[in-house]
Amino acid sequence: MEASPFVAIDLPSKILVIEEDNNVKVAFNSFSYLKTRYNIESFNELIEEFDKNIVELITKALSL
Repeated sequence: MEASPFVAIDLPSKILVIEEDNNVKVAFNSFSYLKTRYNIESFNELIEEFDKNIVELITKALSL
């Protein structure tokens, strides 16, 4: 948050999961999106890893 203190408004990260018409829908703000939104120019590898992990978490949760 040192790079952009305003990113704190979007943290901790949230994941919205809803079922609509027998379909499960998932929505979240990726860390890449937050990086762009708050013009953060560092932490590229860490942000990519966070994005990868959150997609993996969602994929595993949906397969239960």
